Amino acid sequence: MRPKSLYICCALGLAVFLLTACSPFETEPPSMLTSSKGNQTNVVVKVLQIVDGATIVVDLEGKEQTIKYAMVEPPNKSDKASSDHSKRYNETLINQSNGNVQLILDAAVKSQLKNPGVLVAYVLLSNGKVVNEEMIRSGLARVSDEIVTDIKKESKDMAQAIKGTLKEIENEAKQELRGMWKSKK
Repeated sequence: MRPKSLYICCALGLAVFLLTACSPFETEPPSMLTSSKGNQTNVVVKVLQIVDGATIVVDLEGKEQTIKYAMVEPPNKSDKASSDHSKRYNETLINQSNGNVQLILDAAVKSQLKNPGVLVAYVLLSNGKVVNEEMIRSGLARVSDEIVTDIKKESKDMAQAIKGTLKEIENEAKQELRGMWKSKK
């Protein structure tokens, strides 16, 4: 595992999952998301549809629910090749978990409260990978700049730390010309 990957997992409170090699589906929500008590939901769901490189539709308590990956922005749809590749890679990641993923939802994200039709979440695979991070690492998504401004005051510090780590991963993808960054130099 790369040090940056371990760092983001620690930031997400997943170090316990990785160090003990147990499935994240068998544990409590990552400690990172329990700083403001009662604001988080941790649930395992079945993915019904991959919309793009940062959005899925899941079966949440018997209803279809759209999930946007926290801090992730897929390639612009006008760049069809990158957009299609991003969606296919997202499908590959989800398939690693047989279509079942764990969502870490945080009610501190204001847009969740403003737009109940779309929930913002960190998405974990059964192998411990964080889909949000993997999409950025692959160069098939970028860090969303608007998410931190859309976080309520009590979670801003945590969001800033995660965003900083994801920006480092994004910069590495840019330097190595992965994914959508191939054509940017």
